[in-house]
Amino acid sequence: KIPRPRKPLVEDLFTVAVMDIQDTSSTLDDATLRNATEMLRGRLSAAGRFIVIDKSRQEEKIKALVRNSKKESYKACYDKKCQIPLGQALAADSILRSTVSCLGTRCLLSLELVDLGKEASIAGATADFDATPEGLAQAIRTAAAEVIL
Repeated sequence: KIPRPRKPLVEDLFTVAVMDIQDTSSTLDDATLRNATEMLRGRLSAAGRFIVIDKSRQEEKIKALVRNSKKESYKACYDKKCQIPLGQALAADSILRSTVSCLGTRCLLSLELVDLGKEASIAGATADFDATPEGLAQAIRTAAAEVIL
């Protein structure tokens, strides 16, 4: 009989804040990106290797950061300069940054897991896809599986 791997203890898990997927090429619409971010959040949660910060709690902290830094909009708080302070405010160990970059009809999803204590990337993955929501969904499955390992 093959022994089952033990389920990690809660104290062994990384607490991660999943940032919204940023489309640097403006190829995909906002609804697709929101849904893709939720799909990515769900993949990480289901893996059992991370404690994923609740989306509503994350949004509350973003609003507080926007108020405190007098930023013009929530969008301004999603750039890389604001993500590390947001993760720290959420008491996360790490953040997951995700970007989509496209050239013509070919796109690349890039995931980067950043350790907030070290302010350094500790894992990453990429996946190519065609510029469609279905292609992005497959890229999320592929890249998330690599980050979860």
